[in-house]
Amino acid sequence: MDSTTLACSVLIISFLLFAVRVDSRFNPLHRPARYTRARTVNWLLLGLLYISYYVGRYNLSVVNNEYVRSSLGATKESYGLVLTLGHFSYAVFMLVNGNVADRIGGKKAILIGAVGSACVNAASAVMFYVRQHTIMSLTFFNVVNMMFQPMGSLCVVRINTNWYDRKERGVFSGVFGVTIGLGTFAAFVGSGAIIAEFPFYYIFAKGAVLLLFTAGIVALFVSESPSPSLSDDSDPSEADPAIPAPAAASKKDTAFAASFARVVRIPAIRLLIVCICCTGWVREGLLSWYTSYLEEVHGVPVGSSLFTVTSTGITFGAMVGSLMGGFVSDRFFNSERVPAVLFFFCVEILAIAVFNQVDDVYVAISCICTVASCLFGSLTLIIGCAGADYAGLGDAGMASGVLNFSQYLASGLGSFAIGSMVERGGWGLWSVALLPAALMGAAASTLHSNPNMFSQTAQAAIRLSRVAPAARRFSGLSLPAAAASSGSDSRSGLTFAAFGLLALAGVAAAPARAENNPKQYGARDDEEEKVDAREAKRKAERRAN
Repeated sequence: MDSTTLACSVLIISFLLFAVRVDSRFNPLHRPARYTRARTVNWLLLGLLYISYYVGRYNLSVVNNEYVRSSLGATKESYGLVLTLGHFSYAVFMLVNGNVADRIGGKKAILIGAVGSACVNAASAVMFYVRQHTIMSLTFFNVVNMMFQPMGSLCVVRINTNWYDRKERGVFSGVFGVTIGLGTFAAFVGSGAIIAEFPFYYIFAKGAVLLLFTAGIVALFVSESPSPSLSDDSDPSEADPAIPAPAAASKKDTAFAASFARVVRIPAIRLLIVCICCTGWVREGLLSWYTSYLEEVHGVPVGSSLFTVTSTGITFGAMVGSLMGGFVSDRFFNSERVPAVLFFFCVEILAIAVFNQVDDVYVAISCICTVASCLFGSLTLIIGCAGADYAGLGDAGMASGVLNFSQYLASGLGSFAIGSMVERGGWGLWSVALLPAALMGAAASTLHSNPNMFSQTAQAAIRLSRVAPAARRFSGLSLPAAAASSGSDSRSGLTFAAFGLLALAGVAAAPARAENNPKQYGARDDEEEKVDAREAKRKAERRAN
């Protein structure tokens, strides 16, 4: 391990320790010390397994370079199709496995997924070693791996929802997002360091070993939910009656169709689906292709010092974004997640617009890291908090499944479409393909925060049109002329459009409410949850008698 990788590793681990400290200090419900200690150990061990899931998931993105593609006889477009089919598999089984996790429990489900993914990674390493992998076999292995991978994020949400109340989930989602960032670091930087010294297929073997080792730790030491002795002094269902008690949730009808229907009937979930689709498109469009972009455009190969710094910047940005988003939503928006998501989308738009205009490698890397920070901040809030907030404990797994299904459906389309665009039109189209999704996500999150967005945006556009002639006379430039003067190519027009639409979104979002009002967005009412709890208690008493 070179000094750059070592320094970056120390930085990332230090930030993880800082996140642990934040989690232990943030205790708005005044839980006893023994509860918070047990909870911290529980999510840390669970986080180790989830980091291993990331290592086993992103191997194909790490080896997305000309050497591996040529050995498989693949082009960028066909390799993008391999990634796309994997994302589609992840999306479908995310939806199916969400209900499985609700039925058999998060701990059992996450262990099944870890063992399955480990076997596929080990088999893929052997296939590369004996030089028998083709583009078809790689596609098959990727699809099967992505059948098991959804168990990771689904069950993390499912288990941690049992330990954290709604008022605590925002900050904790940011804290756990730090472990997700560490997973990205282990997948890209750790694998990059291995590729620099050993054959590339070693990273598949590494993923298999890590998954099996951490699965054993989780099997021995992680608890699905807090024991009664820990919960006596502070019951999360008492702290927030909007969240159904565990006993009530366990008596719900968990049939797939019924659970799915309950989740998608919630208007807030439907808007979050749009937001997560946009995030998924940008996320995989970035992570699946940035290694190839750096190598082909700037001559930065996987395993080099600058690649390590870039991947560390992505990881650190993801950690900061996750932690900041959870803290801001709990402290300043009364645990309402979407205003913070809107902020992330706006910063993401600006970063993509700047990236679209520059050719300097260091500015490009800074923009990539900024976008990654916004992406992981949004993902942490939407999947880690918002779904469970609106769907309740009983349907937390299904809500996570629906949102992740939507994310990876868009991710799959994005991986293929962006690979095809770059193959045909060059890397100048990369940012062009990312920007529309970011703009659409900003519009959807604005609509969630402010249902009157469309009428207010129309009014803002009318006001803007009235002042535009005066602005043109003052500047002496029309918009096309301004674009021509700043670069005379289509990238300038794209940047002007980004800033213009961002300004309209900001005007529309200005009166958005900061208070938390789940009922307005279709979340279950407190009284409905209490009725469910009473009905479940009566059924249990009748069975006992």
